[in-house]
Amino acid sequence: ADGAADNNGGGSIDVRRDLPGIAAGINAEVPKVDSFLEPYREALDPENEIDDEYHPRNDGVYSWRALRLLSRDASSAGPAGEVSAGRISRLRTSDGDFEAVVRDARGGDGEIGGGLPADYFQRDVV
Repeated sequence: ADGAADNNGGGSIDVRRDLPGIAAGINAEVPKVDSFLEPYREALDPENEIDDEYHPRNDGVYSWRALRLLSRDASSAGPAGEVSAGRISRLRTSDGDFEAVVRDARGGDGEIGGGLPADYFQRDVV
C-alpha cells in the first residue's frame, strides 16, 4: 500500500518518490533522432558506395525504431536541424519510407550526395 512496491530484489521503491528518477533514466536511454539517422544519411551518399541491400531502409528493425523516434520527435519542437512536426508529413505513405525526412533534417539534398528521386512520392510499392 502507500505507493511502495517490492521490486523482487529485497528492497522496495516508493512510486511517488522514485518514479520521476526512473522515468528520467529511461528517457536518457532513448537515442536522439539526428544521431540515430546518421547511418541512413551515410547510406544515401553515393560517395560511400553502400549497396542497396545493406541500406538501413531494408532493415525492418532499424526502420521501425526510426519511425518510432520520428513520431516521438514530431510531438515536441526541437532545436534547428532536428526533425520537426512539419517534416514528419514528408513520410512516403505507400511504404513508410523516410528518406525525404532525413534529407530535410540535414538541410536538403545539397548536403547529402545525390538527390531525392523526382518520382519519390509517386512510387508504388511492389
